[in-house]
Amino acid sequence: MTNWLRIFVLLLLFVVVETAVANDSTLVERVSQVSALLQQQRYDDALNAAERLLPEAMEQQDAMSQGAIRNIMGSCRMHRGEYQKALREYTVCADISEKADFLHIAKNNEPKNHVMFQLYIPIYAELVVLNQQFGNTVEALHYAKTGLRWLSVCNDNQLRATMMPHIAGPFLNNKEYRLVYPLLKQSFADAAELELYDCALLLSTELIVCEDKEYKKRPDEYDWIKAGDMLLTIAKSEDVKNNYVRIRDQVLAKQRIKSREDTTTATSHEMTSMPYSKPEMPNDTTVGTDTAKADSLIQDQSVALQSRHDARTNPFSLLWESWVLILIMSLIVVTCVYLFLIRRWYKRRKDEDHQKSFIEGQESERSRLAKELHDGVANQLLAVEMKLSTDGLTPQAMELLNESREQVRHVSHELLPPDFIHYSLDEILEQYSTQTDGLRKCAVTYTSTPQDADWSCISQTTAKEVFRITQEAVGNALKHSSASMISIGLHLDENQNVMLVVSDNGSKAVPESSGAGGIGMTTMYQRAKSIGGTLEFYHHQYGNVIKLVVKR
Repeated sequence: MTNWLRIFVLLLLFVVVETAVANDSTLVERVSQVSALLQQQRYDDALNAAERLLPEAMEQQDAMSQGAIRNIMGSCRMHRGEYQKALREYTVCADISEKADFLHIAKNNEPKNHVMFQLYIPIYAELVVLNQQFGNTVEALHYAKTGLRWLSVCNDNQLRATMMPHIAGPFLNNKEYRLVYPLLKQSFADAAELELYDCALLLSTELIVCEDKEYKKRPDEYDWIKAGDMLLTIAKSEDVKNNYVRIRDQVLAKQRIKSREDTTTATSHEMTSMPYSKPEMPNDTTVGTDTAKADSLIQDQSVALQSRHDARTNPFSLLWESWVLILIMSLIVVTCVYLFLIRRWYKRRKDEDHQKSFIEGQESERSRLAKELHDGVANQLLAVEMKLSTDGLTPQAMELLNESREQVRHVSHELLPPDFIHYSLDEILEQYSTQTDGLRKCAVTYTSTPQDADWSCISQTTAKEVFRITQEAVGNALKHSSASMISIGLHLDENQNVMLVVSDNGSKAVPESSGAGGIGMTTMYQRAKSIGGTLEFYHHQYGNVIKLVVKR
Protein backbone atom coordinates (compact mmCIF):
# COMPACT_ATOMS: atom_id res chain seq x y z
CA MET A 1 0.00 0.00 0.00
CA THR A 2 2.89 2.41 0.68
CA ASN A 3 4.35 1.89 -2.80
CA TRP A 4 0.93 2.48 -4.37
CA LEU A 5 0.65 5.70 -2.35
CA ARG A 6 3.92 7.01 -3.76
CA ILE A 7 2.85 6.17 -7.32
CA PHE A 8 -0.44 7.98 -6.72
CA VAL A 9 1.44 11.11 -5.62
CA LEU A 10 3.61 11.02 -8.74
CA LEU A 11 0.64 10.67 -11.10
CA LEU A 12 -1.17 13.63 -9.56
CA LEU A 13 1.84 15.89 -9.25
CA PHE A 14 1.82 16.96 -12.87
CA VAL A 15 -1.87 17.87 -12.68
CA VAL A 16 -1.51 20.17 -9.67
CA VAL A 17 1.03 22.45 -11.28
CA GLU A 18 -1.35 22.98 -14.20
CA THR A 19 -3.99 24.41 -11.85
CA ALA A 20 -1.66 26.25 -9.44
CA VAL A 21 -2.62 29.78 -8.47
CA ALA A 22 0.55 31.63 -9.54
CA ASN A 23 1.50 35.25 -10.21
CA ASP A 24 3.97 34.36 -12.93
CA SER A 25 3.06 31.96 -15.79
CA THR A 26 6.75 31.32 -16.49
CA LEU A 27 7.21 29.92 -12.97
CA VAL A 28 4.24 27.59 -13.45
CA GLU A 29 5.67 26.35 -16.73
CA ARG A 30 9.05 25.66 -15.14
CA VAL A 31 7.41 23.76 -12.28
CA SER A 32 5.55 21.71 -14.90
CA GLN A 33 8.86 20.90 -16.59
CA VAL A 34 10.36 19.71 -13.32
CA SER A 35 7.27 17.59 -12.70
CA ALA A 36 7.74 16.04 -16.13
CA LEU A 37 11.31 15.04 -15.17
CA LEU A 38 9.88 13.32 -12.08
CA GLN A 39 7.36 11.40 -14.20
CA GLN A 40 10.22 10.24 -16.44
CA GLN A 41 11.88 8.82 -13.28
CA ARG A 42 14.85 11.16 -13.69
CA TYR A 43 14.97 11.74 -9.95
CA ASP A 44 18.41 13.35 -9.69
CA ASP A 45 17.67 15.83 -12.51
CA ALA A 46 14.25 16.62 -11.05
CA LEU A 47 15.70 17.18 -7.57
CA ASN A 48 18.45 19.51 -8.84
CA ALA A 49 16.00 21.49 -10.94
CA ALA A 50 13.53 21.80 -8.04
CA GLU A 51 16.27 23.03 -5.69
CA ARG A 52 17.25 25.71 -8.24
CA LEU A 53 13.63 26.73 -8.74
CA LEU A 54 12.67 26.93 -5.03
CA PRO A 55 14.37 30.32 -4.27
CA GLU A 56 12.46 31.97 -7.12
CA ALA A 57 9.13 30.64 -5.83
CA MET A 58 9.98 31.87 -2.33
CA GLU A 59 10.97 35.30 -3.67
CA GLN A 60 7.62 35.62 -5.48
CA GLN A 61 5.83 34.34 -2.30
CA ASP A 62 3.92 31.84 -4.43
CA ALA A 63 2.64 29.36 -1.83
CA MET A 64 1.10 26.98 -4.38
CA SER A 65 4.32 26.70 -6.38
CA GLN A 66 6.38 26.30 -3.18
CA GLY A 67 4.15 23.43 -2.10
CA ALA A 68 4.43 21.75 -5.50
CA ILE A 69 8.23 22.11 -5.51
CA ARG A 70 8.55 20.74 -1.98
CA ASN A 71 6.37 17.80 -2.99
CA ILE A 72 8.62 17.10 -5.98
CA MET A 73 11.72 17.23 -3.78
CA GLY A 74 10.13 14.90 -1.22
CA SER A 75 9.11 12.39 -3.91
CA CYS A 76 12.63 12.41 -5.40
CA ARG A 77 14.23 11.79 -2.02
CA MET A 78 11.76 8.97 -1.30
CA HIS A 79 12.82 7.18 -4.49
CA ARG A 80 16.48 7.73 -3.60
CA GLY A 81 15.93 6.14 -0.17
CA GLU A 82 16.53 9.38 1.76
CA TYR A 83 13.48 8.97 3.98
CA GLN A 84 14.55 11.42 6.70
CA LYS A 85 15.09 14.19 4.16
CA ALA A 86 11.85 13.29 2.40
CA LEU A 87 10.01 13.61 5.71
CA ARG A 88 11.45 17.08 6.14
CA GLU A 89 10.32 18.18 2.66
CA TYR A 90 6.80 16.83 3.15
CA THR A 91 6.62 18.54 6.56
CA VAL A 92 7.51 21.91 5.01
CA CYS A 93 4.90 21.28 2.31
CA ALA A 94 2.23 20.61 4.97
CA ASP A 95 3.26 23.77 6.86
CA ILE A 96 2.80 25.81 3.68
CA SER A 97 -0.67 24.31 3.24
CA GLU A 98 -1.73 25.11 6.81
CA LYS A 99 -0.37 28.67 6.73
CA ALA A 100 -2.04 29.43 3.38
CA ASP A 101 -5.25 27.68 4.53
CA PHE A 102 -5.44 25.56 1.38
CA LEU A 103 -8.18 23.44 2.98
CA HIS A 104 -10.50 26.45 3.06
CA ILE A 105 -9.68 27.22 -0.57
CA ALA A 106 -10.26 23.61 -1.61
CA LYS A 107 -13.77 23.65 -0.12
CA ASN A 108 -14.93 26.04 -2.88
CA ASN A 109 -16.94 24.63 -5.73
CA GLU A 110 -14.51 25.64 -8.45
CA PRO A 111 -13.44 22.52 -10.38
CA LYS A 112 -9.76 23.48 -10.45
CA ASN A 113 -9.54 23.38 -6.64
CA HIS A 114 -10.48 19.69 -6.63
CA VAL A 115 -6.91 18.91 -7.62
CA MET A 116 -5.71 20.28 -4.27
CA PHE A 117 -7.44 17.36 -2.57
CA GLN A 118 -5.62 14.97 -4.90
CA LEU A 119 -2.27 16.51 -3.94
CA TYR A 120 -2.43 17.26 -0.23
CA ILE A 121 -4.39 14.25 1.04
CA PRO A 122 -1.67 11.83 -0.27
CA ILE A 123 0.98 14.14 1.26
CA TYR A 124 -0.66 13.89 4.70
CA ALA A 125 -0.94 10.11 4.26
CA GLU A 126 2.78 9.96 3.41
CA LEU A 127 3.56 12.09 6.48
CA VAL A 128 1.60 9.68 8.67
CA VAL A 129 3.47 6.65 7.28
CA LEU A 130 6.92 8.26 7.61
CA ASN A 131 6.36 9.57 11.13
CA GLN A 132 5.11 6.16 12.25
CA GLN A 133 8.19 4.59 10.66
CA PHE A 134 10.48 6.90 12.67
CA GLY A 135 8.47 6.49 15.90
CA ASN A 136 7.11 10.05 15.95
CA THR A 137 3.69 9.14 17.36
CA VAL A 138 2.64 12.69 18.28
CA GLU A 139 3.46 14.07 14.82
CA ALA A 140 1.78 11.09 13.13
CA LEU A 141 -1.46 11.74 15.05
CA HIS A 142 -1.33 15.46 14.21
CA TYR A 143 -1.03 14.88 10.47
CA ALA A 144 -3.62 12.10 10.65
CA LYS A 145 -6.14 14.53 12.16
CA THR A 146 -5.36 17.12 9.48
CA GLY A 147 -5.69 14.51 6.75
CA LEU A 148 -9.00 13.38 8.25
CA ARG A 149 -10.33 16.94 7.96
CA TRP A 150 -9.35 16.97 4.27
CA LEU A 151 -11.00 13.58 3.67
CA SER A 152 -14.23 14.58 5.45
CA VAL A 153 -14.92 17.32 2.84
CA CYS A 154 -13.54 15.44 -0.17
CA ASN A 155 -16.00 14.08 -2.76
CA ASP A 156 -13.47 11.84 -4.52
CA ASN A 157 -14.55 8.30 -3.52
CA GLN A 158 -11.43 6.63 -4.92
CA LEU A 159 -9.11 9.05 -3.13
CA ARG A 160 -10.98 8.52 0.16
CA ALA A 161 -10.94 4.72 -0.20
CA THR A 162 -7.19 4.53 -0.95
CA MET A 163 -5.95 7.12 1.58
CA MET A 164 -8.19 6.27 4.55
CA PRO A 165 -6.28 3.10 5.62
CA HIS A 166 -3.11 5.17 6.12
CA ILE A 167 -4.86 8.06 7.87
CA ALA A 168 -6.68 5.74 10.31
CA GLY A 169 -3.55 4.08 11.77
CA PRO A 170 -2.61 6.70 14.43
CA PHE A 171 -6.24 6.97 15.58
CA LEU A 172 -6.33 3.21 16.30
CA ASN A 173 -2.96 3.34 18.07
CA ASN A 174 -4.19 6.18 20.33
CA LYS A 175 -7.59 4.51 20.97
CA GLU A 176 -9.57 7.32 19.31
CA TYR A 177 -11.93 4.84 17.64
CA ARG A 178 -15.10 6.94 17.56
CA LEU A 179 -13.36 9.77 15.69
CA VAL A 180 -12.41 7.62 12.72
CA TYR A 181 -15.17 4.99 12.73
CA PRO A 182 -17.81 6.84 10.57
CA LEU A 183 -15.35 7.72 7.81
CA LEU A 184 -13.96 4.17 7.88
CA LYS A 185 -17.44 2.81 7.14
CA GLN A 186 -17.91 5.25 4.25
CA SER A 187 -14.45 4.48 2.84
CA PHE A 188 -15.16 0.73 3.02
CA ALA A 189 -18.34 1.22 0.95
CA ASP A 190 -16.41 3.30 -1.60
CA ALA A 191 -13.64 0.67 -1.90
CA ALA A 192 -16.12 -2.19 -2.32
CA GLU A 193 -18.05 -0.27 -4.99
CA LEU A 194 -14.86 0.61 -6.90
CA GLU A 195 -13.61 -3.02 -6.61
CA LEU A 196 -10.51 -1.95 -4.70
CA TYR A 197 -10.43 -5.21 -2.80
CA ASP A 198 -7.10 -4.80 -1.03
CA CYS A 199 -8.17 -1.41 0.34
CA ALA A 200 -11.56 -2.82 1.31
CA LEU A 201 -9.97 -5.72 3.20
CA LEU A 202 -7.57 -3.36 5.01
CA LEU A 203 -10.49 -1.10 5.95
CA SER A 204 -12.45 -4.14 7.12
CA THR A 205 -9.56 -5.04 9.46
CA GLU A 206 -9.53 -1.54 10.97
CA LEU A 207 -13.32 -1.62 11.39
CA ILE A 208 -13.08 -4.92 13.29
CA VAL A 209 -10.54 -3.33 15.67
CA CYS A 210 -12.84 -0.33 16.25
CA GLU A 211 -15.90 -2.46 16.97
CA ASP A 212 -13.98 -4.84 19.23
CA LYS A 213 -12.22 -2.15 21.29
CA GLU A 214 -14.95 0.48 21.45
CA TYR A 215 -18.35 -1.09 20.81
CA LYS A 216 -17.83 -4.57 22.38
CA LYS A 217 -19.96 -6.44 19.84
CA ARG A 218 -20.59 -10.19 19.73
CA PRO A 219 -19.13 -12.30 16.89
CA ASP A 220 -22.47 -12.59 15.08
CA GLU A 221 -22.73 -8.77 15.04
CA TYR A 222 -19.48 -8.24 13.15
CA ASP A 223 -20.69 -7.42 9.63
CA TRP A 224 -17.13 -6.59 8.67
CA ILE A 225 -15.98 -10.14 9.44
CA LYS A 226 -18.52 -11.52 6.98
CA ALA A 227 -17.51 -8.97 4.36
CA GLY A 228 -13.80 -9.54 5.03
CA ASP A 229 -14.12 -13.31 4.66
CA MET A 230 -15.69 -12.77 1.24
CA LEU A 231 -12.84 -10.40 0.24
CA LEU A 232 -10.17 -12.96 1.21
CA THR A 233 -10.79 -14.92 -1.97
CA ILE A 234 -10.41 -11.96 -4.32
CA ALA A 235 -7.82 -9.72 -2.56
CA LYS A 236 -4.30 -9.83 -4.00
CA SER A 237 -1.96 -8.54 -1.28
CA GLU A 238 -0.75 -11.39 0.93
CA ASP A 239 0.33 -8.99 3.67
CA VAL A 240 -3.15 -7.45 3.84
CA LYS A 241 -4.80 -10.89 3.91
CA ASN A 242 -2.48 -12.23 6.61
CA ASN A 243 -3.03 -9.15 8.76
CA TYR A 244 -6.81 -9.49 8.42
CA VAL A 245 -6.77 -13.19 9.37
CA ARG A 246 -4.59 -12.48 12.41
CA ILE A 247 -6.85 -9.70 13.73
CA ARG A 248 -10.03 -11.64 12.98
CA ASP A 249 -8.81 -14.79 14.75
CA GLN A 250 -7.73 -12.80 17.82
CA VAL A 251 -11.16 -11.17 18.12
CA LEU A 252 -13.07 -14.40 17.58
CA ALA A 253 -10.90 -16.32 20.04
CA LYS A 254 -11.45 -13.70 22.72
CA GLN A 255 -15.19 -13.76 22.10
CA ARG A 256 -15.30 -17.57 22.27
CA ILE A 257 -13.58 -17.53 25.66
CA LYS A 258 -16.02 -14.92 26.92
CA SER A 259 -19.02 -16.88 25.58
CA ARG A 260 -17.73 -20.08 27.18
CA GLU A 261 -17.36 -18.34 30.56
CA ASP A 262 -20.90 -16.94 30.27
CA THR A 263 -22.22 -20.40 29.39
CA THR A 264 -20.44 -21.99 32.34
CA THR A 265 -21.83 -19.37 34.71
CA ALA A 266 -25.36 -19.85 33.39
CA THR A 267 -25.11 -23.65 33.66
CA SER A 268 -23.86 -23.39 37.26
CA HIS A 269 -26.77 -21.12 38.13
CA GLU A 270 -29.27 -23.55 36.61
CA MET A 271 -27.82 -26.54 38.49
CA THR A 272 -28.08 -24.77 41.83
CA SER A 273 -31.52 -23.21 41.28
CA MET A 274 -33.50 -25.82 39.29
CA PRO A 275 -34.45 -29.45 40.11
CA TYR A 276 -32.61 -32.14 38.26
CA SER A 277 -34.46 -33.72 35.31
CA LYS A 278 -33.10 -36.46 33.14
CA PRO A 279 -32.76 -35.35 29.50
CA GLU A 280 -34.77 -37.25 26.92
CA MET A 281 -32.87 -39.53 24.57
CA PRO A 282 -32.97 -38.54 20.90
CA ASN A 283 -35.20 -40.57 18.59
CA ASP A 284 -32.50 -40.73 15.97
CA THR A 285 -30.84 -44.12 16.16
CA THR A 286 -27.67 -42.89 14.48
CA VAL A 287 -25.17 -41.61 17.05
CA GLY A 288 -22.66 -39.43 15.21
CA THR A 289 -19.55 -37.52 16.11
CA ASP A 290 -21.46 -34.39 17.17
CA THR A 291 -23.40 -36.36 19.82
CA ALA A 292 -20.20 -37.87 21.23
CA LYS A 293 -18.56 -34.43 21.46
CA ALA A 294 -21.63 -32.96 23.15
CA ASP A 295 -21.69 -35.81 25.74
CA SER A 296 -17.98 -35.32 26.43
CA LEU A 297 -18.41 -31.56 26.86
CA ILE A 298 -21.36 -32.07 29.27
CA GLN A 299 -19.36 -34.59 31.28
CA ASP A 300 -16.34 -32.24 31.55
CA GLN A 301 -18.52 -29.36 32.64
CA SER A 302 -20.25 -31.55 35.24
CA VAL A 303 -16.93 -32.69 36.70
CA ALA A 304 -15.65 -29.11 36.85
CA LEU A 305 -18.83 -27.84 38.49
CA GLN A 306 -18.83 -30.71 40.98
CA SER A 307 -15.22 -29.96 41.93
CA ARG A 308 -16.05 -26.29 42.52
CA HIS A 309 -19.13 -27.28 44.52
CA ASP A 310 -17.11 -29.69 46.70
CA ALA A 311 -14.46 -27.05 47.32
CA ARG A 312 -17.09 -24.54 48.41
CA THR A 313 -19.02 -26.95 50.61
CA ASN A 314 -16.09 -28.76 52.30
CA PRO A 315 -15.32 -26.81 55.50
CA PHE A 316 -12.20 -28.86 56.31
CA SER A 317 -10.44 -27.84 53.11
CA LEU A 318 -11.22 -24.18 53.75
CA LEU A 319 -10.02 -24.49 57.36
CA TRP A 320 -6.81 -26.21 56.25
CA GLU A 321 -6.08 -23.45 53.72
CA SER A 322 -6.65 -20.79 56.39
CA TRP A 323 -4.28 -22.50 58.86
CA VAL A 324 -1.58 -22.84 56.20
CA LEU A 325 -1.87 -19.14 55.39
CA ILE A 326 -1.74 -18.19 59.09
CA LEU A 327 1.31 -20.40 59.63
CA ILE A 328 3.19 -18.84 56.72
CA MET A 329 2.42 -15.32 57.91
CA SER A 330 3.51 -16.22 61.45
CA LEU A 331 6.83 -17.60 60.21
CA ILE A 332 7.44 -14.42 58.25
CA VAL A 333 6.71 -12.23 61.29
CA VAL A 334 8.90 -14.34 63.62
CA THR A 335 11.77 -14.26 61.12
CA CYS A 336 11.56 -10.47 60.79
CA VAL A 337 11.53 -10.00 64.58
CA TYR A 338 14.47 -12.40 65.00
CA LEU A 339 16.54 -10.58 62.37
CA PHE A 340 15.71 -7.23 63.97
CA LEU A 341 16.83 -8.43 67.42
CA ILE A 342 20.03 -9.98 66.05
CA ARG A 343 20.90 -6.78 64.25
CA ARG A 344 20.21 -4.69 67.35
CA TRP A 345 22.34 -7.00 69.54
CA TYR A 346 25.20 -6.94 67.05
CA LYS A 347 25.13 -3.13 66.88
CA ARG A 348 25.11 -2.82 70.70
CA ARG A 349 27.99 -5.33 70.99
CA LYS A 350 29.95 -3.43 68.37
CA ASP A 351 29.41 -0.11 70.18
CA GLU A 352 30.52 -1.66 73.47
CA ASP A 353 33.68 -3.08 71.90
CA HIS A 354 34.45 0.24 70.29
CA GLN A 355 33.97 2.12 73.58
CA LYS A 356 36.10 -0.39 75.47
CA SER A 357 38.91 -0.20 72.92
CA PHE A 358 38.85 3.59 72.96
CA ILE A 359 39.06 3.63 76.78
CA GLU A 360 42.00 1.23 76.62
CA GLY A 361 43.68 3.55 74.12
CA GLN A 362 43.22 6.51 76.45
CA GLU A 363 44.69 4.52 79.37
CA SER A 364 47.64 3.56 77.18
CA GLU A 365 48.22 7.20 76.28
CA ARG A 366 48.18 8.17 79.96
CA SER A 367 50.72 5.43 80.67
CA ARG A 368 52.95 6.80 77.93
CA LEU A 369 52.80 10.30 79.35
CA ALA A 370 53.58 8.96 82.86
CA LYS A 371 56.58 7.12 81.45
CA GLU A 372 57.77 10.26 79.65
CA LEU A 373 57.61 12.25 82.91
CA HIS A 374 59.13 9.48 85.05
CA ASP A 375 61.91 8.29 82.79
CA GLY A 376 62.77 11.63 81.24
CA VAL A 377 62.03 14.69 83.38
CA ALA A 378 62.17 12.96 86.81
CA ASN A 379 65.56 11.30 86.15
CA GLN A 380 67.07 14.51 84.82
CA LEU A 381 65.83 16.49 87.83
CA LEU A 382 67.42 13.83 90.11
CA ALA A 383 70.74 14.28 88.29
CA VAL A 384 70.51 18.06 88.71
CA GLU A 385 69.81 17.62 92.41
CA MET A 386 72.90 15.44 92.83
CA LYS A 387 75.08 17.91 90.91
CA LEU A 388 73.87 20.82 93.00
CA SER A 389 74.47 18.95 96.26
CA THR A 390 78.09 18.16 95.39
CA ASP A 391 79.41 20.75 92.92
CA GLY A 392 76.96 23.61 93.23
CA LEU A 393 75.46 25.40 90.22
CA THR A 394 77.77 24.37 87.40
CA PRO A 395 77.33 24.81 83.60
CA GLN A 396 76.55 21.09 83.31
CA ALA A 397 73.75 21.43 85.88
CA MET A 398 72.33 24.39 83.98
CA GLU A 399 72.32 22.38 80.75
CA LEU A 400 70.41 19.56 82.46
CA LEU A 401 67.88 22.06 83.83
CA ASN A 402 67.33 23.54 80.36
CA GLU A 403 66.89 20.11 78.82
CA SER A 404 64.34 19.15 81.51
CA ARG A 405 62.43 22.37 80.84
CA GLU A 406 62.30 21.61 77.10
CA GLN A 407 61.01 18.10 77.74
CA VAL A 408 58.28 19.41 80.07
CA ARG A 409 57.31 22.00 77.47
CA HIS A 410 57.20 19.33 74.72
CA VAL A 411 55.01 17.03 76.83
CA SER A 412 52.64 19.89 77.69
CA HIS A 413 52.34 20.83 74.01
CA GLU A 414 51.40 17.26 73.19
CA LEU A 415 48.73 17.26 75.92
CA LEU A 416 47.08 20.51 74.85
CA PRO A 417 44.46 20.12 72.08
CA PRO A 418 45.25 22.03 68.86
CA ASP A 419 43.23 25.11 67.91
CA PHE A 420 41.26 23.89 64.89
CA ILE A 421 38.82 26.78 65.16
CA HIS A 422 41.28 29.34 63.81
CA TYR A 423 43.71 27.04 61.98
CA SER A 424 43.30 24.25 59.43
CA LEU A 425 44.78 20.75 59.71
CA ASP A 426 47.47 21.71 57.21
CA GLU A 427 48.61 24.68 59.32
CA ILE A 428 48.52 22.70 62.60
CA LEU A 429 50.72 19.92 61.17
CA GLU A 430 53.15 22.47 59.77
CA GLN A 431 53.46 24.11 63.22
CA TYR A 432 53.92 20.71 64.86
CA SER A 433 56.73 19.73 62.49
CA THR A 434 58.50 23.04 63.22
CA GLN A 435 58.21 22.51 66.99
CA THR A 436 59.38 18.88 66.79
CA ASP A 437 62.25 19.52 64.39
CA GLY A 438 65.59 18.95 66.14
CA LEU A 439 64.33 16.83 69.03
CA ARG A 440 66.80 14.03 69.78
CA LYS A 441 68.88 15.30 66.87
CA CYS A 442 66.18 14.27 64.34
CA ALA A 443 65.06 16.43 61.40
CA VAL A 444 61.27 16.62 60.95
CA THR A 445 59.84 17.93 57.63
CA TYR A 446 56.28 18.49 56.42
CA THR A 447 54.69 18.63 52.94
CA SER A 448 51.08 18.81 51.65
CA THR A 449 49.56 18.33 48.18
CA PRO A 450 47.89 19.77 46.26
CA GLN A 451 48.92 23.26 47.18
CA ASP A 452 45.49 24.77 46.43
CA ALA A 453 43.55 22.20 48.50
CA ASP A 454 40.86 23.50 50.86
CA TRP A 455 41.76 21.78 54.15
CA SER A 456 39.32 23.87 56.18
CA CYS A 457 36.39 21.70 55.01
CA ILE A 458 37.67 18.77 57.14
CA SER A 459 35.62 18.46 60.34
CA GLN A 460 37.27 19.30 63.68
CA THR A 461 36.76 15.75 64.97
CA THR A 462 38.54 14.21 61.98
CA ALA A 463 41.32 16.81 62.05
CA LYS A 464 41.92 16.25 65.77
CA GLU A 465 42.26 12.46 65.39
CA VAL A 466 44.58 12.84 62.37
CA PHE A 467 46.77 15.19 64.41
CA ARG A 468 46.91 12.80 67.40
CA ILE A 469 47.84 9.89 65.12
CA THR A 470 50.64 12.06 63.70
CA GLN A 471 51.91 12.81 67.21
CA GLU A 472 51.96 9.14 68.18
CA ALA A 473 53.64 8.08 64.92
CA VAL A 474 56.37 10.72 65.29
CA GLY A 475 56.86 9.80 68.99
CA ASN A 476 57.25 6.10 68.15
CA ALA A 477 59.79 6.93 65.45
CA LEU A 478 61.83 9.07 67.86
CA LYS A 479 61.85 6.44 70.63
CA HIS A 480 61.99 3.10 68.83
CA SER A 481 63.60 3.43 65.39
CA SER A 482 66.62 5.71 66.12
CA ALA A 483 65.64 7.76 63.05
CA SER A 484 67.57 10.82 61.97
CA MET A 485 64.87 12.02 59.54
CA ILE A 486 61.06 11.99 59.79
CA SER A 487 58.75 13.09 56.98
CA ILE A 488 55.08 14.08 57.49
CA GLY A 489 52.87 14.27 54.39
CA LEU A 490 49.21 15.32 54.03
CA HIS A 491 47.67 14.62 50.61
CA LEU A 492 44.40 14.22 48.68
CA ASP A 493 44.35 10.99 46.63
CA GLU A 494 42.60 10.43 43.28
CA ASN A 495 39.27 9.81 45.08
CA GLN A 496 39.59 13.07 47.09
CA ASN A 497 40.26 11.10 50.31
CA VAL A 498 42.53 12.54 53.03
CA MET A 499 45.81 10.58 53.19
CA LEU A 500 48.40 11.01 55.99
CA VAL A 501 51.86 9.44 55.51
CA VAL A 502 54.49 9.48 58.29
CA SER A 503 57.82 7.89 57.26
CA ASP A 504 61.28 7.69 58.82
CA ASN A 505 64.72 6.30 57.93
CA GLY A 506 65.21 4.30 61.11
CA SER A 507 65.37 0.58 61.80
CA LYS A 508 62.27 -1.58 62.01
CA ALA A 509 60.19 -0.21 64.86
CA VAL A 510 57.48 -2.47 66.27
CA PRO A 511 55.86 -0.47 69.09
CA GLU A 512 55.23 -2.26 72.30
CA SER A 513 51.68 -3.21 73.20
CA SER A 514 49.76 -1.06 75.57
CA GLY A 515 50.00 -3.71 78.22
CA ALA A 516 53.80 -3.37 78.21
CA GLY A 517 53.65 0.33 78.97
CA GLY A 518 53.96 1.71 75.40
CA ILE A 519 51.30 3.23 73.22
CA GLY A 520 51.84 0.63 70.47
CA MET A 521 49.48 0.65 67.55
CA THR A 522 46.28 0.13 69.55
CA THR A 523 45.49 3.80 70.13
CA MET A 524 46.26 4.77 66.53
CA TYR A 525 44.07 1.96 65.19
CA GLN A 526 41.19 3.00 67.46
CA ARG A 527 41.50 6.63 66.50
CA ALA A 528 41.47 5.72 62.80
CA LYS A 529 38.44 3.49 63.32
CA SER A 530 36.54 6.23 65.18
CA ILE A 531 36.67 8.51 62.11
CA GLY A 532 36.00 5.75 59.58
CA GLY A 533 39.59 5.51 58.34
CA THR A 534 42.08 2.71 57.63
CA LEU A 535 45.61 2.54 59.08
CA GLU A 536 48.58 0.64 57.63
CA PHE A 537 52.10 0.11 59.09
CA TYR A 538 54.97 -1.48 57.16
CA HIS A 539 58.78 -1.50 57.05
CA HIS A 540 61.01 -1.44 53.96
CA GLN A 541 64.74 -1.25 53.37
CA TYR A 542 64.80 2.55 53.79
CA GLY A 543 62.76 2.79 56.98
CA ASN A 544 59.19 2.71 58.35
CA VAL A 545 55.90 4.02 56.96
CA ILE A 546 52.54 4.66 58.65
CA LYS A 547 49.70 5.44 56.25
CA LEU A 548 46.20 6.69 57.21
CA VAL A 549 43.35 7.08 54.68
CA VAL A 550 40.10 8.85 55.68
CA LYS A 551 37.12 9.64 53.45
CA ARG A 552 36.74 13.38 53.10
